[in-house]
Amino acid sequence: MILASQYLKRDLTSIGVFDSIIDADSNFYINILRLKNTSIPEFLNSYKKINDFFSSLATLLSNSESENDVFYRNALKKFSFSEVNEINLGVSSGIRGNGFRGELARRTLSDARLIVKKGVVEPELFHLISLFEKRVGPDLLSDMIGTIIKEDIIKYSRRIYKDMKIDSVSGLIINNGIVFNPYKNIDLLLVPEEILQVIPIARCWSDIDYVVSANESIRNEVSTEVANEWYKWSTSEKKNYLKNNVFSNSDSMTRIIKSYRKSSIDKISLNSNDQYSINKCMAYIQSSNFTDLVVNNQS
Repeated sequence: MILASQYLKRDLTSIGVFDSIIDADSNFYINILRLKNTSIPEFLNSYKKINDFFSSLATLLSNSESENDVFYRNALKKFSFSEVNEINLGVSSGIRGNGFRGELARRTLSDARLIVKKGVVEPELFHLISLFEKRVGPDLLSDMIGTIIKEDIIKYSRRIYKDMKIDSVSGLIINNGIVFNPYKNIDLLLVPEEILQVIPIARCWSDIDYVVSANESIRNEVSTEVANEWYKWSTSEKKNYLKNNVFSNSDSMTRIIKSYRKSSIDKISLNSNDQYSINKCMAYIQSSNFTDLVVNNQS
């Protein structure tokens, strides 16, 4: 486990930069609502950029008469997202994740098209896809967001590296203002803590249960009969219900999106992710600085 701060020999946390583990992924994701309210210069236009992208998708899907026409094919070309491995976020167990592509992207876009054809054309529909699409969670949504705003992330990284005078640190490879990460053989991009949230890793309480319980507007769209049986259902059954009975109803979606636009989310607490805290401790334990500290204290 190697922290960015250890590799760069700079304190990142004090300037609000996420101290990522650069040879693995950490269980955090880019949260759209946090982007909406950020004051960081490079990300001031990011929320609009995301919504413009999703609006263009919704327009293509609304004009599509079948999944074989030019509108749908063009939407499908746009709807493929690699994981932005350079920021070291997600739940991938390997060095590189798969992102949002292939059959999963095709099925998600097909379901989105059916909802759009019911009259739901607001870009926020795509913010909420993890609530109705199987195998889609906040980590994959974050891959989408990261791909759309990657240029903003690069600009932010360049500024932070420049402010830190990173070119004065010996042993680093720097290309066009960006530090190279030799552990993944890719650039090491930086993200601010304030746009991140913890990925809710499902145990007995899944991410969809958390979102539905926390979002009053969605709870109100679930019938009393279903609410009484909800806890017995699998995650797939819950998502199918929301897709077929809530997200496909334009009146329900109007109410949900209206509420969603007014919502906000608290700033992240890094200590709320146990796995990250454990990994960070391991990184310190494995570092020579920690070993020197122990030796000095014993002498």
